[in-house]
Amino acid sequence: MEKIKSVILTLLVFGSLFQSYLLVYSKPDFNPAVQDEYIDTRLNGNHENVENMIFPKHIVLHFGEDKHTMLYPNFKFYNDIYEKITQRTFENFRPVTIPSLERIKLKEYQGIELEFMDGIPIQWLQNTMQVKPENINLDVSVDKIWIYVTETQEIRALFFVDSGLQVFEATKVDLKVEDLYEFVGYGEFLSTYHTTNNGKYYLPDEPIEVVRLTVNYNDFERDQLVASLFVDPSITSTAVDNDGKEIILDGASVLEMNHKQFWMSYNDYETPVESSSELLDDLLTSIQFANQHGGWSRTNLISKIPEQTEQQIFRFQQYVKPAPNVVALPILPTDSFKLGYTEITMKEGVVTNYDRSLINLSSVTVNREPYTLQGGEALEQLVLEKEKNLNIINIFPAYYPIIDEYILLIPSWAYELSDGTLGFLK
Repeated sequence: MEKIKSVILTLLVFGSLFQSYLLVYSKPDFNPAVQDEYIDTRLNGNHENVENMIFPKHIVLHFGEDKHTMLYPNFKFYNDIYEKITQRTFENFRPVTIPSLERIKLKEYQGIELEFMDGIPIQWLQNTMQVKPENINLDVSVDKIWIYVTETQEIRALFFVDSGLQVFEATKVDLKVEDLYEFVGYGEFLSTYHTTNNGKYYLPDEPIEVVRLTVNYNDFERDQLVASLFVDPSITSTAVDNDGKEIILDGASVLEMNHKQFWMSYNDYETPVESSSELLDDLLTSIQFANQHGGWSRTNLISKIPEQTEQQIFRFQQYVKPAPNVVALPILPTDSFKLGYTEITMKEGVVTNYDRSLINLSSVTVNREPYTLQGGEALEQLVLEKEKNLNIINIFPAYYPIIDEYILLIPSWAYELSDGTLGFLK
């Protein structure tokens, strides 16, 4: 019976990899959009909801003996594992103490590790997972979920909260040992990774294959933005500063358009009516504001979650999926081209700042082709050089954007610092 299961799993793995190969190499169906002769003053875009914007930045499969592999969003096995995890129940939580040495030892067990870009309040996690934290403060933020098989062949599920300062264990989990072994088995034929920097992050032992993209786009017109963001566009005035930025204002609000970097910043200076609001309410309001003023392009992840203070700043990281079940990568801004995220500031339940790209990526992919990112010793030397001046906590693949007739998205290795700053290794 076990041999039959092994054969089926092997066929599943190879079948999925072959499907991804066909998707990458197939020629996209590209028909250029016909440009209208008039400017549509509506600021349209895709609408989103919070459920679609909460997901792990990666899933680590632990094979034991310090061997691992990484699964990134939209990859076939990432999708399968995360879907199954969201359907399982986690309850009967209790606080536990996991010393530093024991945390390192966790990597020696077979299991999975789901890590989020920023701490997700457990109350929000209930929107996507069957979590029942009866005896936990709903405001605590979950950084990662670690599920593994113990030496006594039991399932253990740990929720690391508040940057790992606390750990809660779900003592009742709707998962079987066989489920974990199946998840780990997905990575049997994938690139292996090893830990570096005292186990802070993982690097591939060999080069990895991703996808380079050429994408169609359109940009928001000035009149669209003014009509959408100002109550009475007819009373606005316009000025251009020494750097060439276009500044539009009406006495209460200011819209700044940086055409060189394809970026806009909207500020509402009217003092909000004093009121109290919950962090989740502020998040939902910020998402709804973007829905009404430009919408969302491609996939977006809640990547920065503020503390419950007077002013809340939410950041949403943009991801691009090359094809179904093929790894999606985040777009990071460059010095000359700001693209890849939306940032919204809330104060007393009201949006006061709205920062985003003027570029709206089309759903049309003009071209996609395989691309190899370096791994092994070459990557490790690159990281070590960067670490001399930076406190790096994560290394991951991301898209470096270049704008021309189309948007060119070039895969590149990127880093994350302890303060949340993101950047390219080179």
